[in-house]
Amino acid sequence: MARISTTIPQQLDFSAIDQLFGTLLESPGTVSVPASDPRLGLIERIVLWHLCVQRQQKIPVFGPYYIAAIDADQAAFDVAVPSFEPEATTLAFRWMREAVNSLIGTPSPSASSIARVRADFESLLGRLQKHALVGVNNFHLMAAAHACGIPSLRISRDTFCFGQGHRARWFNSTITDRTPSMGVKMSKSKTMTAHVLALHGLPVPVHELAKDEGEALQVAARLGWPVVVKPDDHDQGRGVEAGLRDEAGVRRAFASASALSSRVLVEKHHFGEDYRLTVLHDRVVKILHRRAGGVTGDGRQSVAQLIAASQMTERAVRIRRQSGRELLALDSEANGLLQEQGLAAHDIPAQGAFVVLRRRNNISAGGIQTLVPVEDAHPDNLALAVRATRAIRLDISGVDLLIADIRRSWLETGACIIEMNSQPQVGIQNAPHVYEEIIRAAVPGDGRIPVHLVLCATQADEPSDKSILERAAALGCNGVATRRGLWVSGQQVAAAFTNPLDAGRALLLDDRVTSALCVMTARDAVVCGLPSDQIESLTMAGPQDAPVVRAALVMAAPHVKRPTFGNTMAPMPT
Repeated sequence: MARISTTIPQQLDFSAIDQLFGTLLESPGTVSVPASDPRLGLIERIVLWHLCVQRQQKIPVFGPYYIAAIDADQAAFDVAVPSFEPEATTLAFRWMREAVNSLIGTPSPSASSIARVRADFESLLGRLQKHALVGVNNFHLMAAAHACGIPSLRISRDTFCFGQGHRARWFNSTITDRTPSMGVKMSKSKTMTAHVLALHGLPVPVHELAKDEGEALQVAARLGWPVVVKPDDHDQGRGVEAGLRDEAGVRRAFASASALSSRVLVEKHHFGEDYRLTVLHDRVVKILHRRAGGVTGDGRQSVAQLIAASQMTERAVRIRRQSGRELLALDSEANGLLQEQGLAAHDIPAQGAFVVLRRRNNISAGGIQTLVPVEDAHPDNLALAVRATRAIRLDISGVDLLIADIRRSWLETGACIIEMNSQPQVGIQNAPHVYEEIIRAAVPGDGRIPVHLVLCATQADEPSDKSILERAAALGCNGVATRRGLWVSGQQVAAAFTNPLDAGRALLLDDRVTSALCVMTARDAVVCGLPSDQIESLTMAGPQDAPVVRAALVMAAPHVKRPTFGNTMAPMPT
């Protein structure tokens, strides 16, 4: 919560501010300017945009915000905003305040003011980065859960609980609490994955482990050129070099791969188009056609100029902000590939000619991905991906398939499963609906269980354990949370808690609980908050005339479906 005071001209022109933030923020939204007072329009911009910049850095601040004028002149406003990391909220809010103050101090923002805001914005993104969720999937799963009305709770830095009680599921990226650990372990080793898939009669590459550079050269000669060198136990294309045609390339690739892993594979290169098929519970939900990173000639610009232009795209700018690296650059890898293609950085490729600048197809290495409609793929290829996922004993996977054409059966053209990923990075660009499919497949309904609340005027008004258990039985609740402990199915399972909010959260994490009854005082509710954002029923115990009780009831009212009151916990009309 915050209080904002403001004094601005009545006829302030927001166009320059809106234009600037429209270029800084990926999704700035639209804010109107009330005819009665532009100050409200300014406050709403500050509130909305400080949330936008956090989401831009993968900090999950979702939900509504509230703005209320606290005096007749509307010179000051109280605001309440969703917050995931308090420090991130403070950083973003203070930056918004300073940026707006520097822009509205004059009738028209100066070029120096705009340049300073842009520079400060880049600095802010760097400071917010440490608060971002780990990986690609966690943020988008949180967004999907919010869109589905499913409650979420952070368990650890990279693990989240979606839902409550027996309807809850835990996610660590796309690995869930029901993903078989055996499958995860197998998929982390390319040799083990290939071995298991081969036992099932599925197409896999021919490869051997090499303990040193000399053995890698021997394996390459035995398999025949070209070859692929890669770590056995890394994913996302880390340390992979494909299409190697000479000993120098193998030496370079072996050194790179061995820096990441003590287990290095030399593999016969399999020709074909690269596809990533995402499988969810025996169904392919997404297909990406992947190509190695590069640029397409326009007949006018040199390779170096095309690379510079690619660095200015929205995606490239976003990745540079988040990771501090360029997807494409004239580095040793790019120059080596240019030489293989008979080109140099100053050459001008023909119109439509594609110049390869990366050896890996992974998007993290600058790869280019195109969405393929699932219905366009041949059914045999979909069945192959599903069977591979079942063979490795996974519930969700990313199957990397090399095949001539995804539209033709692998039984006709041949194919090769080069990798299985138990924690696929689904990505949001091409098929954002997949995250909701993952959440809905895992969490039944909205993930909620009935949560009932007994609100006590003071600790002295808290009912006895016996009375609470009787009340729970009458409501059909098999879980009870009080400051004195937790009960599940009549048995006490935890001792006293510091506060009843922690007790309520602990109860809602128990996968045996089908309906919960939580007990807390009015002061606990006001100071700590409610254990759930939706309360099935509220029962009052004790007098209701104290200010803290009235405050707690006002606070709880929007969250309660069926309020009931009475000093003996007997339901009474409100």
